[in-house]
Amino acid sequence: MRDASTFYAAAGEVLAQARRRPTALAARVERIESREAIRLVLDSYAYFYDAGDIDAVARLFAPNGVLNNLLGESNGRAAIAASIGSLVAALGERRHLVLSTQIAFETNDRATAISYLYSVAQTTDGVMYGTTGTYLDRLERIDGEWLIGRRDVSAALGHRHEALPEDYDRFASVRGNRGRKP
Repeated sequence: MRDASTFYAAAGEVLAQARRRPTALAARVERIESREAIRLVLDSYAYFYDAGDIDAVARLFAPNGVLNNLLGESNGRAAIAASIGSLVAALGERRHLVLSTQIAFETNDRATAISYLYSVAQTTDGVMYGTTGTYLDRLERIDGEWLIGRRDVSAALGHRHEALPEDYDRFASVRGNRGRKP
């Protein structure tokens, strides 16, 4: 995992590059289409991860892709699947949000994206964990498909909540109780 200063320096570079745009209409349309394709890859990572579809997560990476997360660095799709699989096995329900994504293009087939992440997971014994952090992605277009070449995950803030009592009515706010326990 990289430290926060590395991520903030990368974010500054990405933002500066993202402000530069091609002038020809066809190039601008291609850039918009590529930007949306990249966002789909980044969002799909969250959806597949949360669904526990480890093979689909691994296919979002280039064949020689790299994932650098809290478990260390995993090289290649099989190792990435094993890393994600071990995290999924340790958690019950989970949800990831990918936020404030900025994308900069190095070439027509290479890009860098930086995104905030927020994830919440509940272990099988009911303990909930929340994490915020940053994804720094290097993406490449291979045979017309955008894939993650490298993903560095930086966890910034975390929190833990014990399980709610079984009698807690989580829909109390619908009745005007604003989520307070009865």
